[in-house]
This record gives sequence, C-alpha cells and structure tokens, in this order.
Amino acid sequence: MTRASRRVAVSALVALLCLAVAGLSSAGAAGLRLAGGASPYDSTGPRCSTGPAVVQPTGTVVAGRYTQVRVTGLTGTCSTGRVIVSTTTGTSTSTVVLDGTGTVTAGAFTATTATPFTPPSSSTGTVFVSVDTWPVPATWTFAPAGGGSCVVLGPNPSGATCAVSFGADTDGRADVYNIKATVTTTSANPVQWQATFDFANLTSFPFVARYVGEYAGNWALQPLPTGFCSGAARVVSYQGLPNRGTQHVSAASPLTLDFVGSLTSPVGNNVVYSCP
Repeated sequence: MTRASRRVAVSALVALLCLAVAGLSSAGAAGLRLAGGASPYDSTGPRCSTGPAVVQPTGTVVAGRYTQVRVTGLTGTCSTGRVIVSTTTGTSTSTVVLDGTGTVTAGAFTATTATPFTPPSSSTGTVFVSVDTWPVPATWTFAPAGGGSCVVLGPNPSGATCAVSFGADTDGRADVYNIKATVTTTSANPVQWQATFDFANLTSFPFVARYVGEYAGNWALQPLPTGFCSGAARVVSYQGLPNRGTQHVSAASPLTLDFVGSLTSPVGNNVVYSCP
C-alpha cells in the first residue's frame, strides 16, 4: 500500500469512528447515567418550587424563646422543605439556632428543634431554605415585641429570666382591641415576677387606646405616675397577688393577662387606665 493510500484508509477509519460516536450521541444519550466519583449526579429532577420564601418564629413562646419556625411563600409541587436559621454576631461569627425539615403544604411548612432558641432580629438573622433539595431565596423576619418586659423579683439563685409575649388581636374592630399577654420564665421553680407594659407601643398594640382594662383581675397594678395621660408613653407595671395564686410563675405555669383597649368607651373590667 502506497503512503497516499494509507492516508486515505486512516481518514476513512476516523470518519467511521466519528459516525459511530455521533450515532451513540443521538440514539443512546438519553440513557446515559453518570455515577460514582466526586459528583454522583446520576439523575436530576426539574425545579419543583420557587420563592421568595419568608421565615419567622412560630409556636409557643417560653421566656422569649421558640422551638419552631414557619416558612411561607413557596410555590410549585415540592413536598419536603428544609430551613436553617443562623444568628450572626460581629462580622464573621455565625451560630445555627435551628436546622429542621417539614412537609410542604399549601406553599408553607413548619420546622421544629428540640433546643429552644432566642430568635435573632431581622438584621442579625440569616436563613437557608431548600425544597426537595432545591435552594430557594428566603428572608428572615423577626422584630421583638417592644410593648412588654419582665423581671424576676426576690431571691433568684438560678439566674432565671422571665419574658412577655403577645397574642394577636382577637377583637379586630377599628376602635377596640383584645390582646392577651403571657408571662413566662426559664425557672423550673416558682419565681416572683413583675411585668411592665407600654400601651403606646404599636409593635404590640394596634393603637394607643384612651381606655384600657384587664379581664382576669388577678393582679396588682402599680400606681400610675402623675401626668400619665399627657405623656407619649403609657407604661404600667403588674405583679401577681399571693391570695390569688398569681404571685409566682414557673416554666410549667405561665400566667396570662387579658387586655381590652378602646378609643371611645370607658372599660369597666379592672381598669388599667382611663385617659378621656
């Protein structure tokens, strides 16, 4: 075989190989699977959900700490969600306070942790959310209620703390609200408490009521200062009563105050203040 004919034969062989590879690519590529190695992506599914999602604390609050978060704003058909919540201090230190999963229903899911955590604020909290392993954009939102605070009175050898949490307005009228405030503590043993409320704080109350009362009545309201109604704040303090069994709270026995506020009518139930 001459040199020229050998070149022609090699060229023909290369052409046949290229045709064979092309045939495999068109006929068998759909059945190819990648397996093993550092990237075991042997199959993948289509993206099943999008955001943006919103993450915030939910569930029962004990001394300002939560064990659940709620993820909302999802769309699509994904079935399982995962959320990681971290709190950032300084410029680089980040601590995970919750890493949990939940079943996605109607575009939302709830994740739970066994370790109660104090939620970071909207500015110091970060979140990662994925659904069926697909990451989706998400934001963390939490603004600590500023309308109530609590201190433990008397001997407190365990260094326990107490806190106030607020429920939603269950009345809903434009001129009347009904809001429950719950006093909780980290102490397993009963501790004496004092809670302070600012009824002019609009993060906890829907408006500054002219009249406020409290339904339960098992508390001792501290005297209001002179000029109370002319000030910008509406700060009052409560303690429990020994003869009503409300002087102490414990982790197992929180206490709830039931406030009603009105813009137009005096409140007859255990008056907190009246500013006509």
